[in-house]
Amino acid sequence: MKNLSEHIVKITNGIVNIEVALPHHSEGYYRGSRFDWSGLICSLEYDGHTYIEPPFSYHNPLDSSCAIGTCEEFRACRPGVPDLLGYPEAIVGEGFIKIGVGIVGKPVELCYNFDANYNILTFGTWDIVAADNSITFKQSLSLNEHHGYTYEKNIALLPNSAKFIIDHSLTNNGDDNLWINHYCHNFIRIDGEFIGRNYRITLPYQPIFDRVLCS
Repeated sequence: MKNLSEHIVKITNGIVNIEVALPHHSEGYYRGSRFDWSGLICSLEYDGHTYIEPPFSYHNPLDSSCAIGTCEEFRACRPGVPDLLGYPEAIVGEGFIKIGVGIVGKPVELCYNFDANYNILTFGTWDIVAADNSITFKQSLSLNEHHGYTYEKNIALLPNSAKFIIDHSLTNNGDDNLWINHYCHNFIRIDGEFIGRNYRITLPYQPIFDRVLCS
């Protein structure tokens, strides 16, 4: 493990080199209200090529969409209920939980907008343990007796391999059920070139294209 700066760490297994952005409330690479702040892979190098670089031509760390690499988001998934823990019952100005971020202030809008830039009232604190070929993040946060969690994320490079894994653990610490959906964007940019005609993806199965309409 190598500290490239106070808020970026490099892990390697001698085959793959990964730079991981560390969460920080004032100097972190990403400080928006949408994506999980932990374990953002901002560079991945293998066999003379770079596979993850900034996906945009600009960067604003406070913009909710300006994340990088393996950016992940947690959103509530209970049918008929607005997104996020504590959002439905919170009044304007009060907080609700965004997993991997902190306690976020509810604006005037009745429905949560995942792409909006919300005010973060309380920054979640992180326990971080880094080794040569892995790094683990842990965050515990509570809004009240109804909504709270402990979240752990581990990024590990496999020995003698060009592979790495990302493991997650999420524990409900509140007395309400935890209804959560999760996804990872996996932003890829190879050798500095944006997605275009020179990219091709091969899948080990026949893809099924569907269109999901949201009301």
